[in-house]
Amino acid sequence: MPFYLAGELDLLAFYLATGFNIGDEEFGETSLLIYGMSARLDEYFGLQQPGSPVRQPEAKRTPLWNSILAEIERRATDGWLTITHRLLNVSYEDQVKVEKHIALARRKLSRSSDPPAYAAMLGNGPPRRREGLAFITFGRMTRQERFEFAGEAGVTTMDKAGTDDCLVVGFNMNEPPAPYHLITLVRRNVQASG
Repeated sequence: MPFYLAGELDLLAFYLATGFNIGDEEFGETSLLIYGMSARLDEYFGLQQPGSPVRQPEAKRTPLWNSILAEIERRATDGWLTITHRLLNVSYEDQVKVEKHIALARRKLSRSSDPPAYAAMLGNGPPRRREGLAFITFGRMTRQERFEFAGEAGVTTMDKAGTDDCLVVGFNMNEPPAPYHLITLVRRNVQASG
């Protein structure tokens, strides 16, 4: 566990900036000097100039991530806290990479439906708590084909990441825009469902 020098508000600012996702350093002997990060929160906690507008501090996330998380919370289906936790552990930089892959997949699918789907796979976090995530973008596929592809992407991601489960989030090119069209947790030796 790293040693750190910080106050409570510094830790809050550090969480908003990183989600506490610091990779392998999480389990090492690293020293973190985050004292002073709380200055980013000063205006919110009343240390700003009188009469100036105050923005609420937010965690650094992409627009897609924010919309996915909001929709999961709105639906509040079984397992939503596990799914949300998994998504909250993804760094901002990886969120950007996933969004770029999804945009590229959408462009390719708009030109040709062969292949009918694409997957972006992510092994997230340090080896001691690695999590598998797959983001699939698909065109004209039956419901059964979508779940089969989700299962295949989940298994491939688990194999590459060395995990026993994988969160799969899917986006359908042929349905009205939505934060996501499919979300399921694929486990080893268990068929994708949901």
